[in-house]
Amino acid sequence: MSTSLKGKGVAADPPLPPSPVPTMSVPVAVNPVVNITGIQQPLAIVKPKMFGSKEEDMELFVLQLRAVFRLQAKRFKDNQAKTLYAMSLMEGCTLEWAKSYLIKYWKHVGDDNNMDYDTKKIMLHFEKFAKELE
Repeated sequence: MSTSLKGKGVAADPPLPPSPVPTMSVPVAVNPVVNITGIQQPLAIVKPKMFGSKEEDMELFVLQLRAVFRLQAKRFKDNQAKTLYAMSLMEGCTLEWAKSYLIKYWKHVGDDNNMDYDTKKIMLHFEKFAKELE
C-alpha cells in the first residue's frame, strides 16, 4: 500500500539532472579501445616490421613508429624510450649504425653530462634520430 505525500507539506525529491551528452574524443591510452557494434575491444597494435637498410622502407618505418607512439603514449613517454624501441626494430647495417650509439648510451645512461653530443642528439631526441635515418 503506497501513501502519497502530495499536498501534505513534504517536499518531493528534486528531479534528477539530465544525463551528460556523450562527447567524441580520441583517448590516448596504453591499450586503446575500439567500439565495434557496441562491444568494446582492446585495439590490437601491430609492431612495425624490422627495418634493414632499404631506403624506400625508411619513411614507412618512421610513420609506423609515430603511430605506435601516438596510440601508446603512456608507454612511450620520452624520446629515449622511442629511440630505444626504434633501434630494437633494426637489423643489418642500420643496426650496425645504431650499435655505436647504443654502446655509448648504455655507458652513460643517467649521466647525460658525460654523454657525447652526437649520442645525446640521437638517443635523446627521436625526431633527430629519425632525420639521421634519412
